[in-house]
Amino acid sequence: MKPDQEDKCNALKEAVKPIMEGIKDVKFDVKVNLGAGCPYKPIQNVVPIKGGEPMTLEHTEGEVWLIDFWATWCPPCQAPMQHNEDMLAKNGAKWGEKVKINCVSIDQTAEAVVKHVGAKGWERPHHYHRAKSDFEQVYSVDGVPEVMLIDTKGKIVFKGHPGNRKNLEEDFEKLLAGEEIYGTGCEFESAEAKNA
Repeated sequence: MKPDQEDKCNALKEAVKPIMEGIKDVKFDVKVNLGAGCPYKPIQNVVPIKGGEPMTLEHTEGEVWLIDFWATWCPPCQAPMQHNEDMLAKNGAKWGEKVKINCVSIDQTAEAVVKHVGAKGWERPHHYHRAKSDFEQVYSVDGVPEVMLIDTKGKIVFKGHPGNRKNLEEDFEKLLAGEEIYGTGCEFESAEAKNA
């Protein structure tokens, strides 16, 4: 269900509970599906990979964000992660604090991420370990790599595989200028459509 239907979603869950009591081997679940076109809901309980307390990734108006969900053991994640580093090396001075690339690892430990990021020299993006975050359920992240682009107003404008965005540098420039981006992953996708 779309985020504007969260109250209906919660009411339906409560209404179904007494009906489901005592029924075995049947599971009922309904949830809000956040994706392109929805407001960004801050990701909670991630931890910076080099240590610190659990924190929330709060978007600041005026910034364009790329959130990259990835893992060190995931071969398809490696090229997008290198691309993140390369984009910031090339454009970091120009973009300043207006573009942030936040990488959230699903690895079992933050130590594995620290070692991998250090060996690869991927120091420019902001790196976090998933820790106790529930972002996979909140954003229906079923696998990695998966990315989200957040515009200057805090709206998710793309959610999907990074390979579906052919020119992220151009996307950042357009979003910084207040323009829209288009293509696969730029429209809200229901859970039914996603699983079809």
